[in-house]
Amino acid sequence: MKKGENVDLFRKFTFYLEKKFGWFVIPSKIENTAFILGKLIMKHGESGVMEVFSAPVNHDYFSPVDEDLIDLYSVSETYFNREPEILERVNQLTDSVMTIRDKVNILCAASSSGEEVYSTSISLRNNFFNNEVSVYGAEINQRLINLALGGVYTEWSLRTCSSDYKTRYFDLHEKKFKLKEEYMKNVYFRKYNLLSQNIDYYFNGIRFDIILCRNIFLYLNPNSIERVIDNLLSLLNPGGYIITGLAEGAISERLKSNSFDGFRNIFKF
Repeated sequence: MKKGENVDLFRKFTFYLEKKFGWFVIPSKIENTAFILGKLIMKHGESGVMEVFSAPVNHDYFSPVDEDLIDLYSVSETYFNREPEILERVNQLTDSVMTIRDKVNILCAASSSGEEVYSTSISLRNNFFNNEVSVYGAEINQRLINLALGGVYTEWSLRTCSSDYKTRYFDLHEKKFKLKEEYMKNVYFRKYNLLSQNIDYYFNGIRFDIILCRNIFLYLNPNSIERVIDNLLSLLNPGGYIITGLAEGAISERLKSNSFDGFRNIFKF
């Protein structure tokens, strides 16, 4: 392949990343993005990847190239008890919602390998054990979903957690940590592209009272951010809450106008 053809294919690749997944390539990630493209070409051939990148974008269909791309490119940096102050706030908001609803549904968007979902179930304490709350994870990477369903984690996933946290919520399992079963009940995972407008299909008409989308918008282009917000709002019960990461705050003007109780990353609609 000539140099000009290389550049053209790389441009098609980055354009496809934005259109299919909403991911944009910042300068510091150009080298890694090119490396990923090279791996895809080695496995699927130049014509195979070009065919995928040139086809009309379907947010609900994933070719073998897509599946490998997702696994290579998606960010899976997460750990248990991340931003514990937010998890405690989720517990308090759940108490508030339960004064008007018999059942509370919580969604963790882009749930990776499940650490945030299970940190949420742990933080809910008695609310969770009384079967009054269900927690869902939405994730595009099937490999990460499979890891989450297993509930087995390494020390790295618990790197900020105290010894008491580890022994209280996990059983040691072949030098790994197996989440106790009681924190895995009423927890569900769905494979979903946050850009897909067919969101009702994936969640069977379920509406959520609290949606966590922490540290997602940092990786999306502005148009994709607005589209994701549209999709999430369509799932939200009236009076429900959307919570972003502390580093993101109100990255959208629409979120800013619905700030809740002075918090810069909690929004009520």
